[in-house]
Amino acid sequence: MKLLFCPHCQDVFKLTKEFRACECGESYGSYKSDGLNATYGGNCVPLGIKNTSLVQAIHHRPLKGQGSRFEAFVIPVICPTMKKEGSQYNKELSEEMNEKKNKEIHDSMVEDFRDMSSKIHD
Repeated sequence: MKLLFCPHCQDVFKLTKEFRACECGESYGSYKSDGLNATYGGNCVPLGIKNTSLVQAIHHRPLKGQGSRFEAFVIPVICPTMKKEGSQYNKELSEEMNEKKNKEIHDSMVEDFRDMSSKIHD
């Protein structure tokens, strides 16, 4: 799952295929039609949540106490599935590299979502 963090208003929001912006409007983005690649803009920091980790945390949610932890991370500046509008880094990635990485990431995400779906319904 991809999210954007706006340091100006401290809003955190998930990306969808529909354009979204933070509360102050300075950070924005959306998924492309393939549901894997995304574009974003403004002064935001892209974040990621490891889907399988989140599903496990939900599945093992305790009744009380500290809660369940899951894995979240800051997406690197150069990332084949996240393109910042107008960024010089985007131009450094070749189309061939993007296609290969996207296929690997897509295949991994499909497997993660299948695992996630089966665990939620167990």
